[in-house]
Amino acid sequence: MEAPPPLPNNTLYLNNLSDKLKRKRLQDSLRAVFKQFGDIIDILCWPKSLSRKGQAWVIFRETSSAIKALTSMQGFPFYDKPMRIQFARADSDLLAKQKGTFVPRPKKKPLDKVKKVKPVAAPIIVGGELRPAPINPESIPDNQPPHNILFVTNLPQEGGEEFLSQMFQQYQGFREVRMVPSRPDIAFVEYENEMFASMAKDGLQGFKVTPTQKIKVVFAKK
Repeated sequence: MEAPPPLPNNTLYLNNLSDKLKRKRLQDSLRAVFKQFGDIIDILCWPKSLSRKGQAWVIFRETSSAIKALTSMQGFPFYDKPMRIQFARADSDLLAKQKGTFVPRPKKKPLDKVKKVKPVAAPIIVGGELRPAPINPESIPDNQPPHNILFVTNLPQEGGEEFLSQMFQQYQGFREVRMVPSRPDIAFVEYENEMFASMAKDGLQGFKVTPTQKIKVVFAKK
């Protein structure tokens, strides 16, 4: 099931941006390009992270400004690369707080309520710390019945909860991301119901977090 396109809102999601710019220069360049369409509250980007290169979020004060910007700038050659633009699927925390719609994410639930997948390789040493080896995504079967909790594998070491939240909250019904201590390559993502989880699973299956690394998304075991 393909997720419906996001409705017009204040925030634009940009990708296919140049990955050679430092954060401040990228933010300043984007602000210079987009300020003609209206007041910009913030520009979010993390160009140093391998999994976030080439992406940014431009948050306008007014939805009408975002609509004009998307219509006018779609495919604009930004540093010799055509920008790909769409509306973000959820407000950033900053904008939600300004609108008065911010709802703090629920506290982390104990991970023992969800069955864990056993690692299939020997432990490795990272920075002097012994950690389980990354799970081979090919060894994870995609045969579980629909569930409102997704199990995500093959994540980059430098990803983290904030990056995953930005990625998965684009889909309706998002609740929270649960990271696993000492296992940055896996995470659990919870949605309000199975339908919303299915949309996110289909939409992000095989998403490239680096040029050579794709995530795998399956339903968690009940």
